[in-house]
Amino acid sequence: MNSKIILILRWITFLPCGLLASVLGWYAINIIGEILLNLGWVPIDTDSFISKVYFISVGHGISGLIFVYIGAIVAPSKRVLVAIILCFIGIILSGGLIIPAIKIQDWWSVWGGIYMALGSGAGVWLIYLSKFWHLHKDYL
Repeated sequence: MNSKIILILRWITFLPCGLLASVLGWYAINIIGEILLNLGWVPIDTDSFISKVYFISVGHGISGLIFVYIGAIVAPSKRVLVAIILCFIGIILSGGLIIPAIKIQDWWSVWGGIYMALGSGAGVWLIYLSKFWHLHKDYL
């Protein structure tokens, strides 16, 4: 009885856990990057073109990857299938955000949306590879 409840809760929470982890990962990457830039460990101006490319590319890419990876890991079974479904959700969400960004000509948001979609694909790839590495129980 107790294991069935946990199983049901994992199926209910895999999507919210993926979204929460995605947002936390985005903040973590950006906070770490800002700290490194402000401490002077990385000799790049915080307002420069290259720092914008870094923060948008890495932040959004990691966000998409974490969304798919954590969501698939929380799911109790069929992880590769769940990862593919989450990847499509990530691509649809980022594509849905790209269209208004194109209309208002916010090209940094378009760049971020592209990297979020690429990160979602990378999350599927990691889950697929973990099937062969046997890193997770119930990987199929």
